[in-house]
Amino acid sequence: MKSQGSEEDLEHEMDDSDDEDNYFNDYYDNNIEDQEMDYNKKEDPEYFDYKLLKVEDVERMLNEMVEALCTSIHIQPSLAKMMLYASNWDVTKMASQYKANPAKILADCRLTPEPNAIAKQDTTARHQTCPVCMQRQPTEALHSVACGHLFCRDCWHMHFQVQIQNGITTGLECMARDCEILVPEDFVLSMVTNTKLRDKYQMFSFSDQVKSHPELRFC
Repeated sequence: MKSQGSEEDLEHEMDDSDDEDNYFNDYYDNNIEDQEMDYNKKEDPEYFDYKLLKVEDVERMLNEMVEALCTSIHIQPSLAKMMLYASNWDVTKMASQYKANPAKILADCRLTPEPNAIAKQDTTARHQTCPVCMQRQPTEALHSVACGHLFCRDCWHMHFQVQIQNGITTGLECMARDCEILVPEDFVLSMVTNTKLRDKYQMFSFSDQVKSHPELRFC
């Protein structure tokens, strides 16, 4: 049989345990206070000031920047948004560069092609063939962005649907082979009629814009 300790021994062990707990509690509490006193934000390379923003606050901020650029250089909001996306949302710099050489800036942002790369359109023909579905349609039923490559509405919609489902929005390009001209937001939304697809496009676009802004981060 194992012998049982006396009550005095048991009380003594409990006292020792309490002393150890008090010691560790005091030690860590004091250390935390010391650390808080010694902590200097300016000396911490990983510290930075931040402010939590709601989605609507971020949307308002981005829209105000787009509006500021539109007012400065008199350009469509959809194009202004893509120009700011390409320039890390530097409104002043983009406005200055555009005023100095608008054609170069639009080409650099892949919003317009070089003059010799613009597709020639036969505006006199009443009917033309869509290069994708090969269906002959009235010329007014075919649509293009700045590059001039004409496609029917159904083919544009199918192209956008595939790209959006793969998470591509701000990088949407023309369907024509070797054409890198980007498709602006207003053109996409004019071709996409499905509500869920439109919402997904706008959600992915917003995500891309936040990631491209130097002062914004998802938390």
